[in-house]
Amino acid sequence: YTVFVFETVQTILCGVDVSYWFFTGYGNLIKLSNPYISAFDGPMMIVVISVIVQWFFCYQIYSLSKSWWLASLIAAVCICL
Repeated sequence: YTVFVFETVQTILCGVDVSYWFFTGYGNLIKLSNPYISAFDGPMMIVVISVIVQWFFCYQIYSLSKSWWLASLIAAVCICL
């Protein structure tokens, strides 16, 4: 349910950005150049969601193979990339 909550929050933040740019700033081109909160909801939320999902799959690999070194190697590669 954690990923669902993060995705819902990201969707709400994206809607807030759209309403800021197009509803409250209708006709104001300066508001279009202001990123508002899209600098947070874009990159930061995507990083959090992708790390959670990748660690879940690392846990699944560990559960199937019972190999800590393989799961740790994959988790380290996921963090570094």
